[in-house]
Amino acid sequence: MSEGAEVVSFGGAVCRVARRSDGRWVVRWREARVGRSTTSMSKEGAMKLARAKVRELAGGIGGQVVTSGEVELIKRLKAVAGERSCFAVLDLLEDAVKRLGGWEVFGRALRFYEASGMATVERVTVKKARDKFLDAYEAKARLTRAGLRKELDAFCATFEGLAVCDLSVEILGPWILRPRADGLAVGARFANNRLDSWRTFLNKCRGWNFWPKGEKHPAELIERQKEASRLPPIWSVEQIRKALGAVELRQRPYLVLGCFAGLRPFELTRLQWEHVDWVRGYVHVPPEVALKTLQERFVPLEANARAMLSGWIGKTGKCCQVHDREEISLVLRGAGIIDSWPQDVMRHSYISYRIARGDGAGVVAEHSGNSERIIRRHYRRPLMREDGVGWFGVTLAEAGEAEGEEEEA
Repeated sequence: MSEGAEVVSFGGAVCRVARRSDGRWVVRWREARVGRSTTSMSKEGAMKLARAKVRELAGGIGGQVVTSGEVELIKRLKAVAGERSCFAVLDLLEDAVKRLGGWEVFGRALRFYEASGMATVERVTVKKARDKFLDAYEAKARLTRAGLRKELDAFCATFEGLAVCDLSVEILGPWILRPRADGLAVGARFANNRLDSWRTFLNKCRGWNFWPKGEKHPAELIERQKEASRLPPIWSVEQIRKALGAVELRQRPYLVLGCFAGLRPFELTRLQWEHVDWVRGYVHVPPEVALKTLQERFVPLEANARAMLSGWIGKTGKCCQVHDREEISLVLRGAGIIDSWPQDVMRHSYISYRIARGDGAGVVAEHSGNSERIIRRHYRRPLMREDGVGWFGVTLAEAGEAEGEEEEA
């Protein structure tokens, strides 16, 4: 065949048309695996012959002979493939069998797929699942919900249209380790906080059948990063004495309940005076107050705390106000008592001094609404027994105020 041959095809049949050295035009094709050809005096005639031949070959006249069984096989393959190319279906099967290690395990893989629940999982986008998830978190603490929203919104903007069931470790792992908004590399604790958000979200998705119930989701397959051991910041006995003497009377409950009952910041702003059992000496933290864990607990009311709050016995309504922390922080910094207000510093102080006093870590964990492992690892600073006794022995008299002072109207 000379160079510059033109190809004529139809339905899988192919003819090639080229000019010979003697000026004639030749048409060549293969029929029943044998090369054949014919000639024409003009190119137009050769092209006409070629078009007729490819239609003839495609129609099966003079083409490869197939049995009736093979015809039925082709029909079944086309029915299975549907709108997809039969070759694409065969390529997919071939790849699956190769990756699974042979046809003998193909059926096993299919049964495992069905047992995992993936066959019946509801396919929804991460964006749709995010909307349902945040609606369920409507009653949660504002900052807790804001953190979850920020993480999920950023993901949805980057992976628009991705289905929950298509999430993978390869997608989620690098996403969790992405740089912070300020461009700095993400630290272990920051990354673990992101991972915790995804575990919470995907646990809900699995409950809603957006992820197969029999399978671990990607956030469960990603290992938490090891965080460097660090001592939590706490206040000294001298600092709490000075703080109690510096704040306004109406702000005293925030300091007392935070430092001597160990309540979380958002628990303080949700707590009502009706939750304090003055007779038996307990602060009741019901689920609607402990929204982070939804675990009810009773915290013993220390003798010094009861004395400092005696002016509120019989009162009703909220114990603390939303902006107490910010206002107290400004006062204490202005007085030179503190340089900054680290997160959970009052709670860290309460737990550290109780354990130092000799209270068992398990009991302290129960009263704090955390696990013993968490408070030992993240909430406790090693102290001496005398430190613990001194902390819970602080009185208003030492702070320069009279105990039992009535609340101002």
